[in-house]
Amino acid sequence: MQDYLGYLKLARSLASAQNLSINFEDESTAMPRTDGRTLYLPRPNPLWSAKDWNIWNDACWHEIGHNFPENRDIFKELKAQKIDCTSLFGSVLNLTDDYRVDKTRTKRYYGMMEANAVAIPHHVQNFAKKLKDNPEKLADQGLKVVATMMTFDAKMRSDFNPAMAGMDAYTESLLDAEAKGWLTKLVAEYSEKYCNNKTAKQELDLVRDIFTNVFKIPPQDAGDGQGSGNGEDGGEGESDGGESDGRDGKAQSKKGKKTKFDSISYEEWLKHPHSPEGGKPSGCRIEYSDSTLARGYQPHTDETNKIYDMLKGESPTGRRWHALTSAQVKSAVQQMGIHAIVGAARRLLQVETRKRPHFNQKRGRLDASKLYRVTIPESSVSERLFKTKDESRALDTAVSVLVDYSGSMVDRNKIGTAAAAACALNELFRTLRVNCEILGFSEIGSRNNATFVFKPFNHPVSDDNLAEYMSIASCAMANNCDGDNILIAANRLKLQKQPRKVLIVLSDGSPCGGTGDIDGFTKQVIKKIESEREIDIIGIGIQDRNVQRLYKTNQVVKNLEELPTKLIDTLENILLERKVK
Repeated sequence: MQDYLGYLKLARSLASAQNLSINFEDESTAMPRTDGRTLYLPRPNPLWSAKDWNIWNDACWHEIGHNFPENRDIFKELKAQKIDCTSLFGSVLNLTDDYRVDKTRTKRYYGMMEANAVAIPHHVQNFAKKLKDNPEKLADQGLKVVATMMTFDAKMRSDFNPAMAGMDAYTESLLDAEAKGWLTKLVAEYSEKYCNNKTAKQELDLVRDIFTNVFKIPPQDAGDGQGSGNGEDGGEGESDGGESDGRDGKAQSKKGKKTKFDSISYEEWLKHPHSPEGGKPSGCRIEYSDSTLARGYQPHTDETNKIYDMLKGESPTGRRWHALTSAQVKSAVQQMGIHAIVGAARRLLQVETRKRPHFNQKRGRLDASKLYRVTIPESSVSERLFKTKDESRALDTAVSVLVDYSGSMVDRNKIGTAAAAACALNELFRTLRVNCEILGFSEIGSRNNATFVFKPFNHPVSDDNLAEYMSIASCAMANNCDGDNILIAANRLKLQKQPRKVLIVLSDGSPCGGTGDIDGFTKQVIKKIESEREIDIIGIGIQDRNVQRLYKTNQVVKNLEELPTKLIDTLENILLERKVK
């Protein structure tokens, strides 16, 4: 499971450094591209696999790379030369420019090469699979050109990306004799130029040379508009990013008569073409392995999620009245007999964490009482002279407590019971010196998600302050996007150094909020966490049994009087790894 919001923030930060905005589109049809002003990206999905995230990150960072100062001259050339990016010539030029972009950007930012090493082999394999599944398409001379250039590009990329070594074999094996002859000429005569282009003008001249002298195709017939012939008529004072309308180039190229290379949309066969005016080419998108699992829900992003750090005085705005007061929380905690709970927990741990000696070991500390065994020749016990002690690692655990602040929690003062449970757990973990964080969540305003940080990890908070913080947040109780907030809590929890990690969710009813199937999305999030087994997740239902259908490990608390016993059961599960029934 990846840090979904963290990746979005990183993408916006890198884009902002190049004066770009980001526009997320429907993941099922979108294609990553840029026009020098905006990044158009598929909307990411928190449930993607690590490979899916690498593909998405590489596409995002690739488009940002097009806007590096040393790379963005391509937009001016595309417009000035009136090049149709969807044509055969434009597709080959895109591929050539992509090489320059990837070579420069992957050396600049940490992590870009790792993503590129996953994504580009994936694209080459997909391209080869399309060719293998549609061998008749290679009868088209233009597609044979694209396949040859893809093979050449894969071979050249091993110069800076070790993961590409040998990847050219996937497509080379599918080329006919003519295409293999082209490839031989490209490798022999054009390798150095291809790998060392510094400007878009050099790329343009190189591609024209390749079409003329390797493929024997006039560049104009393949889609080279050659608008001015010198690439310098972009308009005096126009920025490199092409902030003017910039639509004439593609429009004029489309008005001309069709050529024999218009029969196939070549950009479909490549990974992520881009056009100077930001139009969306058809038929090309990133293929993800398991994204269909969550297409029915649109998760909150870094822009629609707000983290309120209560210790810093950050608090939500909502109703003037609070559904919960700090006095009510303190009263509920007193009714629970928290000191008795702490005492029971301490006695439990004293038994479970005491040191236990083990004798007759082959290594450890020398046991003087067993030294006589060295005089027993060829005995099975002659080397068992040591003793060891083991101690339970029950306390080497980090725990996140996530409290549902939905509107339905006001009914029958369920929020008071949940807040009392959170305060009780805080005192328990403070006494036992277990690293703990306490969060709350609600959906407020115009579909904005709110995460309340009542008590962060590795930072003590007094009982009075915790009760006060939890009461302040009760002014903003609305919908509850459980899946989104479980992901947030889980990713914060993963940053802790303790080897065992536990997430406790205190909630009532079903998830409600967001756009789409939040209930189904929440089930998938929980299932993913449970299957990865990096975090133990427990659902505690506050006067509600819905946790039984959502969480494998769950408890149902019917009333405040039941809470102490249930918390002890939960504590045993957390610290002693017993299963709650």
